[in-house]
Amino acid sequence: MKKFWLMILVGVLALGLLCGCGDSAGSSGGSDKVKVLSEAEIEQMYSDAEAFKGAQVTLTGQVFTAPEKDGEKTYLQIFCDTENSDKGVVVYYESTDPAVKAQDFVEVTGIVKGTLKGENAFGAKLVYPLIEASEVKVVDAQEVVSPTLASFDIGASATQAECDVTVEKVEFAEDVTRVYVKVQNNSSATVSLNTYSEVAVQNGKQFNSTFNDNFYVEYPELPYEVRAGVLAEGVVLFPAMEQQNFEFVMTGYDDVNYNELEFVIPVEIATGE
Repeated sequence: MKKFWLMILVGVLALGLLCGCGDSAGSSGGSDKVKVLSEAEIEQMYSDAEAFKGAQVTLTGQVFTAPEKDGEKTYLQIFCDTENSDKGVVVYYESTDPAVKAQDFVEVTGIVKGTLKGENAFGAKLVYPLIEASEVKVVDAQEVVSPTLASFDIGASATQAECDVTVEKVEFAEDVTRVYVKVQNNSSATVSLNTYSEVAVQNGKQFNSTFNDNFYVEYPELPYEVRAGVLAEGVVLFPAMEQQNFEFVMTGYDDVNYNELEFVIPVEIATGE
């Protein structure tokens, strides 16, 4: 709720901020070589954009107000820290393309032009880095809020009572491990799966599957019941794990004989080492 009201408040102030651009949005002079900011320098830029004026930066974040048009230029206000509605920047670029909308997630590449200064409705001084973008593209929310550090195609399966469970792919992120699972029920009976009770075992440690608590990203869920002849797919989430081999375990039972089923799938992570 705090984030929601903060976004509304900043949205109301959009026009006031854009009017405070001053001379910071002027065109940059020629340069033989443009400095590209490192991740550490980008963190410093949020609080001292003037120190990095003329440098190139690539940022990801969420557009939190409707884009503003000023002639041929489009202005965006972006939160680069979406979880805390923080690290705000203002981006402008020459375009009348309306493809970018409020709440979109974007990747921006451009030049730091300095700072944009303004006041909010309470008279408080606000200072945002100002970026002249050479490229703005809309990206999937997951690429911003939970980017994949490494992805591995697996294709390992286990079969019980004519039902095949396959781990197709695994994605490791900083905050979560995503296991892409396919279930093919080739039997003549409905199979019930103990979804949200899946287990991963790695290096003698057990990880229980978790619910998706990310507000911005939705994942397809495996159904609890898979009817005869049906193919179902979904993503099972685990806490962050090492990029190493693990064992994926799913249980269930068939709805005719109530035979207990256990699918144990070795997941081999080929790191290329």
